[in-house]
Order: sequence, then C-alpha cells, then structure tokens
Amino acid sequence: MRIGFTTETGRARDRWDEFTAVCGATRQSVFVRCCTDRLLDTICDAALAGVRVAGPTTADPIHRLLNSAWDEFWRDPAGYTAWERKAVEDMFARVAA
Repeated sequence: MRIGFTTETGRARDRWDEFTAVCGATRQSVFVRCCTDRLLDTICDAALAGVRVAGPTTADPIHRLLNSAWDEFWRDPAGYTAWERKAVEDMFARVAA
C-alpha cells in the first residue's frame, strides 16, 4: 500500500484472511509483543529505502510482466505454471531479438 498498490493490498489481505481461516491460524501473543506495528513500519521503511520499487504505474516490460504474473496466478492457480513458462520464453525471445 505504501507504493500505490491499494487495490492489490486489499486483495492480498483477503487471500491471507481466507488462508488463516482455513488453517485455523491465530496470532500468537509473542508475535503481537515482538512484531509491533511500529517495528513493522520501521522495517518497511528500511526495505523501501534499500531497493528499487515498482509502483502500479511502472511501465517497463519486466515490471509489467511481474505485475501481470500476480494477476494470472490469482486468476488461474492451476494453469499458472504453464502461463509462466510461456511468459519467460516470450521474454527471452524479445531480449534475443
């Protein structure tokens, strides 16, 4: 959400909530004590400062491919591996041309 993926953040949160509900996971009290929102915010800030981050409007081919990969994974998890294999082949073919 910090870099503009507001919609995607909501979708990821929904999927995470579904997963934890299915497996019956709950936050352990030690996690709540040790991983405070303030600490997690500090870690996020440090990570963002240390990497090149793509936002929703980043338009180079690699970032578009990576962003579309997430959409494809959630659209068709069972078919994702075949999609990914083809996408990588296409990417290498474009680079070689």
